[in-house]
Amino acid sequence: MAEDLEHKVEEKKQGEHKEESKAQASGSLGSLVNNLFYAGLGAGSLALGYGAWGTTGPSLGIGFGVGQYFSNLKTGVKNTVKDISLSTLLGTFMGGFLYYGLGAASTYLFGIPFDQFTTLGKFAYMYATLAPFMITQYLGEYFLKAKGALNYLKDSVLHPFKTIKGTYNYIAGKMKETFKPVALYAQPFFTIVAAFPTEIAGYVSEYASKLIGYFKPAATAVRDALFGIGDAVYGFMTAKRDDKDKKKEDQEKAPSMPGLAGAH
Repeated sequence: MAEDLEHKVEEKKQGEHKEESKAQASGSLGSLVNNLFYAGLGAGSLALGYGAWGTTGPSLGIGFGVGQYFSNLKTGVKNTVKDISLSTLLGTFMGGFLYYGLGAASTYLFGIPFDQFTTLGKFAYMYATLAPFMITQYLGEYFLKAKGALNYLKDSVLHPFKTIKGTYNYIAGKMKETFKPVALYAQPFFTIVAAFPTEIAGYVSEYASKLIGYFKPAATAVRDALFGIGDAVYGFMTAKRDDKDKKKEDQEKAPSMPGLAGAH
């Protein structure tokens, strides 16, 4: 009888082990499918961005993705394919905003494309688009990552006013936190990046018109690449660990005193 009982216990353990193995296999398969989906989403956004906005799309997309990766390393947040891909998607979208903000909008408003502005005009125009760019970026970030696209759409239908208020609070908080450092440190870099490659192309084209067809697109590509690099560097430099998370981590690292558990 004791042997039968022991045999049943052993069978139960084996059954539990098999179920656990199946759950792990199912979880691994689900994780693989999830990673492939988001990797495809990120890569697809870069391809579509290049097709729609030229080098501006993938340059900012890659810049956002790389910046997110190193920001997560800096802050101790686990990097995931989903997180990096959504940042890449957002960056590619912002490449479109920049493309039309610097191109189509300037032509519509002033009658000339951005490349034909004077150097000072480029600086002024870049600062004029700073706030709209940041607001659009944080709206996209809230929609894609902070809230989640499906949750955002669902809440927009079920709780429209609450969703609008939540969106406003998120964007306002981000703007309050980042506008000053962006305006003082990041934007001067971006205005210079936007101005000088196109300025050089303009000067060269005046004296060597045969090169304009080849040199000007190259200058635009260099400018866009610098935009992407700037995004990645700035994202890493401004990333900081959340105070609550840091405090919790410090508490976990601190040695506990006998009789004082939970007194931190």
